[in-house]
Amino acid sequence: MKAFSTVATALAAGIAIAGCTVHQTEAPALSGPSGLAQVVTLSATPDTITQNGSSQSVIVVSVRGPNGEPVSGQQLRVDTLVNGTATNFGTLSSRTVTTGSNGTANVVFTSPAAPPNGAVFGSCSPSLFSPTLPGGCVTVAATQIANGFTGGTQTSTVDIHLVPLEVIPVPGAPTADFTISPPTNKVETDFFFNASGSLAASGKTIVEYKWDFGDGVPNKFGANTSHDYAAPGTYFVTLTVTDNTGIKASTTKSLTVTSS
Repeated sequence: MKAFSTVATALAAGIAIAGCTVHQTEAPALSGPSGLAQVVTLSATPDTITQNGSSQSVIVVSVRGPNGEPVSGQQLRVDTLVNGTATNFGTLSSRTVTTGSNGTANVVFTSPAAPPNGAVFGSCSPSLFSPTLPGGCVTVAATQIANGFTGGTQTSTVDIHLVPLEVIPVPGAPTADFTISPPTNKVETDFFFNASGSLAASGKTIVEYKWDFGDGVPNKFGANTSHDYAAPGTYFVTLTVTDNTGIKASTTKSLTVTSS
């Protein structure tokens, strides 16, 4: 899960995309019911999905009171933002949610369709531990609704990285490719990764293979490696290859970790 960002201001004022740093600012007291003593957090599972018009991420909105107790019956408006601007990008299963007795509410985000002709728009670093990858980020924001108006008292966000179906390499770039064996495995059991399918352009050689396993651990290097995961879920593994002229190319694939 990706950590969240919280700002105590209206959504129209703009929301800056952040990594794993929390920002919370106290605002002047409001008359009537207020959510300023509440803490709103968001998480996305998974926080990296394919931009194909069908991949989904489940957003969990959690509201806690001043003593950490769950707050039920809190309404929140849910929006999608791109570069800090609210816009319809992808699909949300609901625009308004209400927390249940456990203080949480769920909304499902479905990725937008892929750009035409294999184009790739933007880049994104899904977390503080991840490199900047092709494909942009979309921000899902939840704003408390108070006093019958939709301005809200607090907005919290979470970012989702949209992985393109195909990354168009620059001319003369190497081709990154790898296999995962097995594609599904249990927690704390090794997956094996083989990048021998990666190729350099004519007259060049690949001098570095770098692996990002999508779980925040340090990168590994080498054409062949292994890795295990501490928690179940879907993870996105990115291989970045570099040739002897310094040109890089990346590819991303998913794997599934089960609890048993």
